[in-house]
Amino acid sequence: MKERDKMMKKVQIADFELIEANLYLDVYPNCPKALEYFYTARDRADYIKKEYEQKYGPLTANSNMGNKWDWIDSPWPWKCEG
Repeated sequence: MKERDKMMKKVQIADFELIEANLYLDVYPNCPKALEYFYTARDRADYIKKEYEQKYGPLTANSNMGNKWDWIDSPWPWKCEG
């Protein structure tokens, strides 16, 4: 598996953890451990996405930086190379 694919898998896992924490909090909004986990998962997901984007470019159009529309320069994030 290529390094880019490995990093994309990490992004997907981090997003999944964040969504699961969000769903749990929808049912148990007053659970302090769940809220703490959510914030930790959110920070981890942000870090992993930033790391991916620095290396391979924006994951979403909202992540585009600078004076150039880089979003279209590389393969779409969900496309597998190989």
